[in-house]
Amino acid sequence: MAIFKEISVADSRKSLSRGFNINVLDIRTEAHRANGFMPDSLQYGVYERLNAGDSHAFENLALPKTSQRVAYRGGGELSKLAVTLLLENGFDAYSLSGGYKAWLNN
Repeated sequence: MAIFKEISVADSRKSLSRGFNINVLDIRTEAHRANGFMPDSLQYGVYERLNAGDSHAFENLALPKTSQRVAYRGGGELSKLAVTLLLENGFDAYSLSGGYKAWLNN
């Protein structure tokens, strides 16, 4: 199993403001997303699959492997599994340290 990579809120904000080619994946439920989300993030409905330990949750991810991915959830724990799976599938991916809560507080 690949080791996950993390990115801080400060570094992710910096990269996004500089226009780097980054896809931000919101792996929370639609109900959580309805309460707020990171700008320009893509809602990718894999929460239930990840929570069940499904190692094939990102099998059909239709995004190019040439840009970075930043995955986030509420507190960041499930996004570590998401990033591990993305890395195993050849994507350059990072977990947002602290998740959406950290994004709101920084």
